[in-house]
This record gives sequence, structure tokens and C-alpha cells, in this order.
Amino acid sequence: MTAPAVLDARTAPALAARVRRAAAGHRRVTVDLRHVVAVDAAGLRALRLLAADLPLTLRRPPPTTRARLALTGLGTRISAYR
Repeated sequence: MTAPAVLDARTAPALAARVRRAAAGHRRVTVDLRHVVAVDAAGLRALRLLAADLPLTLRRPPPTTRARLALTGLGTRISAYR
């Protein structure tokens, strides 16, 4: 599944709902972040909450998103790969 270009308070709830639906019956969910250009606190919170409930992998997070994941400690709790 692909994340929106901006992951913020407006788009994060819809992404979280899509991820939860996709997770039903699956062992792991991968979210493609290659098109993400901005992530705010609400977007990071949504990722944190998702990772707390299910095995989540982030695919191709851009450098700025990777840096924010690292700064918040999420980089150690969520798998990410290029």
C-alpha cells in the first residue's frame, strides 16, 4: 500500500484505517513511503500506533522521513528498507 504525499492530521487517519483493513489475515503490512514529501507529528503518531498493534514495514522512506523516525525512536521499532 502506498502512503499519501503528505502524512499529516488530515491524511493519517485514512492511512491508518487502510493499513488496519489490509492487516486482517496477514502477518505483516508494508507501507510504501516513496512518494511522501512531508510527515508531521500526527503522521508519526499514526505510524507509532500502527507499529504498536501490528508488524509494520516501511518501504522506501525518504531521507527526511528516515531522520524523523530516528529522532523519535521509531526507527528502532519499525522496519524500514529502501
